[in-house]
Amino acid sequence: MKKISTLVILLISILSYSQKSFVKGYYIDQANNKKEGFIEDTNPYNNPEKIYFKTSLEDKYSEISIDNIIEFKVNENYKYVKYTVDYDYDQVVNSNEIKIFGKEPNLKQKVVLLKVLVEGNVSLYKAIIDDEIFFYVKNSNDVNPKLLVHRKYNNDKSIVENNDFRKMLYDELKSDKLLFNDFLDIDYKENELSAIFIKANTENNSLVEQNVATEKWKNKLYFKILAGVSSYKSPYVYKNVYELTPTNVSFNDPMIGVEFSNVFGVNSKRSELFARLFYQMVKTQSNYFAVGNGGFNVEYFFKSDFSSINLTTGYRYAIIKKGKNKLCIDGSVGISEVINGDFKIDYLVTYTGPDPIPSPAETYVFDVVSTILYYNIGVGYVFNDKFGLNLEYSSNKNYLNKYSNLSGSFSNFNLIFSYTLNN
Repeated sequence: MKKISTLVILLISILSYSQKSFVKGYYIDQANNKKEGFIEDTNPYNNPEKIYFKTSLEDKYSEISIDNIIEFKVNENYKYVKYTVDYDYDQVVNSNEIKIFGKEPNLKQKVVLLKVLVEGNVSLYKAIIDDEIFFYVKNSNDVNPKLLVHRKYNNDKSIVENNDFRKMLYDELKSDKLLFNDFLDIDYKENELSAIFIKANTENNSLVEQNVATEKWKNKLYFKILAGVSSYKSPYVYKNVYELTPTNVSFNDPMIGVEFSNVFGVNSKRSELFARLFYQMVKTQSNYFAVGNGGFNVEYFFKSDFSSINLTTGYRYAIIKKGKNKLCIDGSVGISEVINGDFKIDYLVTYTGPDPIPSPAETYVFDVVSTILYYNIGVGYVFNDKFGLNLEYSSNKNYLNKYSNLSGSFSNFNLIFSYTLNN
């Protein structure tokens, strides 16, 4: 129990430390008034539709929608500016390039708070619209940023690319030191695009130093509450003879807990490490029945009624991801400790002859249990980045491994519902 308690304290400390906080920042409203104060440092993955603002840390926060924001900046972290921009609708609604046809983008417009990546005479911006990434270029004469066109599409069952963004970059950034060949091998990636924009603006002495911490938000912590049911079975062998077969196996063992996960890769959000802490209640029954030759039947009933505290850690990967929905597989290892329980075998002899005598009965109690290591594998679906459903198999757990006359283990399937508290 001491191991579990230490892990619980560590988990609570991490959760407390990782909560969102308000930091210094400003926003400019539609009347072009600059409001300085504190903004909740949420670092949204998709481009934000609102911010939470305080004039001082002691005040209650106000929700400011995109309609009343021209620009905002969270100091040392990131800056956003509102524009009306084009985006490729086909890339947003299709998760697979095989479903996208034609070289030219299917342009639609949207009012977006664009993230500023590089600022100068020619600026670079980024938008993530329903998890699809777009980059934009704006020179000092443009009213709105222009979409840097990059599109993968199906051309006669082969995936090809429209890399028109390279010519656009050449037209915007060319100089005595940036020639055509400098743009031929650039990929549609933030680090490569930022590097050439920084080089161009440094050359003409227009680079605006934003002091933005580009590495700070590569990962993000998510917090969930869990509730579920398990289907436990306990196939044991008593005295190396009596095979106790599970009965009444169904999803009727409840569990409740919390999970936190660290999602890696701001551009994909497919990989994550997670940890779960949960409480489990279990009831099982297994029995052995035999008809004797002397007019009697023999029965052994193995019954368990226990509760446990469990901590698991593992890795999850989204094999299919579309917008805010994803199909995931995961694997984890865990530690389980029984905090109270009743394990026993009832032995009963029933005489069936014409003159039955009272049936002898005995009960064998097993009250020494062990802390168990185990593993899980599972598959799950997440809807709207909020609601999750996971089915997992949990490996054998022999809490009673100190008894030489009883061999076997508990194993189970879990059906877990989750709700994400932050996004």
